[in-house]
Amino acid sequence: MVVSLPPHISELWYSPSRETIVALEEAAIAVASLDVTAGSRMAAISGFLLRSEAVSSSKIEHVNANRED
Repeated sequence: MVVSLPPHISELWYSPSRETIVALEEAAIAVASLDVTAGSRMAAISGFLLRSEAVSSSKIEHVNANRED
């Protein structure tokens, strides 16, 4: 598989603002905190979420699947 960026964006450089960097760092900390504090509570639904994501991905790719698969 060969992947390439269109020429009109391949040479551009993204330099996020300070506010964006701070927001990204805060979001990363919040996700890590959720893993620590809610990890055991989320374990009960993790299998369901994983199957739901797999079914959704299959539908996007036009593959028939359901939660029982």
